[in-house]
Amino acid sequence: MSAGTLTLTNNSAAVAGSGTAFTTELAAGDFIVVTVGGIPYTLPVKTVNSNTSLTLVSNFTGPTQSGAAWSAVPRVALNMVTAAMVVQNTEALRGLNYDKQNWQLVYSATGTITVKLPDGTSFTGPSWKYLAENVVSKSSSNTFSDENIFTKAGACITLQNTLSNTSYIRFRDATNNVDLAFLGRGTANSDVVSLYGLKGNNSFDLRGDGTNYIRGATTFNAQITADGGMVARGGGATIKTQGSQAAGSYIRFEDASGNQYGFIGNPSNTPGALSFYNFSNNNSFELRQDGTNFVRGNTTFNGSVTCVSLTQTSDRDLKEMIEPIEDPLEKISLLTGVTFRWKDNEYPSAGVIAQDVMNALPEVVACAEDDDGNRHLAVEYSGLVGLCIEAIKAQQKQIESLKALIGGSASVSAADNGA
Repeated sequence: MSAGTLTLTNNSAAVAGSGTAFTTELAAGDFIVVTVGGIPYTLPVKTVNSNTSLTLVSNFTGPTQSGAAWSAVPRVALNMVTAAMVVQNTEALRGLNYDKQNWQLVYSATGTITVKLPDGTSFTGPSWKYLAENVVSKSSSNTFSDENIFTKAGACITLQNTLSNTSYIRFRDATNNVDLAFLGRGTANSDVVSLYGLKGNNSFDLRGDGTNYIRGATTFNAQITADGGMVARGGGATIKTQGSQAAGSYIRFEDASGNQYGFIGNPSNTPGALSFYNFSNNNSFELRQDGTNFVRGNTTFNGSVTCVSLTQTSDRDLKEMIEPIEDPLEKISLLTGVTFRWKDNEYPSAGVIAQDVMNALPEVVACAEDDDGNRHLAVEYSGLVGLCIEAIKAQQKQIESLKALIGGSASVSAADNGA
């Protein structure tokens, strides 16, 4: 913006300035640009009278305005704009002329044409007249002999069916005139491409809506990668090892780096075995047909466990720092046998309170967690059996001591009576 402000009067060529330097910024033939009432005006200067007064070439047609900001535009700058517009208009006219010539060639030429662009570049290709005479007007059914190779750099073959919304390449048995398969677009707008075997109804569909599918048994000779889940909509999913592959079938779980952290299945091909294995800590759960099921690692059951017998590993060779339970009678006196009902199912039961056992024998108390994430105490009852055994042994010693004491007292009394 130029210095100062202007006062413009409707239907007057006189312009008054305030704080302006007209003699420095303007000369006759230059222009001033000012916005009045939201409309920009470009006004040519006839004479510069002083730093605060000038005369326009023609009367100002806008509304009277004072204090208007303005910009000085030298005549040379405006001439450059005009010259640039002339160049651009000339280029645009040349492009229009080329367009007319190009379209005339596209419609009327019988062979290859050269299309010219305004920047001087050009390219060649077949005219539409040539395409219409040599492609579109051909018979709808074409017969090719032997092997036919269509070669055209940067081109494609387009199939269009004007009778329906399907387009395809059909493969037919020439001897029996029987359709064998087709490759093309299905009947729905979501079908992108279909590979269809008509005899067995096997197909492979790629759909625009993402619901791709394979109909029929399919063999993949390489790894399958799925960004989402894999869903089997039939009677179930079968994983089977065939041919020269290693025995056993399983689903293996890996992280993004390929590190294994678990599997479900039967990798060793043990008859009737199903394994769930965690590589990170070697915990596993295996179901066997012969009944020798086992769980490796700690396991928590939030419900009741019913079995014919329960055998707990107790081999001395698996233990260390073996010591008798100290003060068994004192510790067992801290426990109370109780009957109760479970809150979650109202089932009656009997046993001890884990908090009492924690005070007496904390070695047999563990912390478990239910399905809701709530933590609670659990008791290893086989440990209480050890406490009871030591308590019975300690109690038996007391009984033997009392029997000996009572027996000695009786002998002394008999001797006194005889005397």
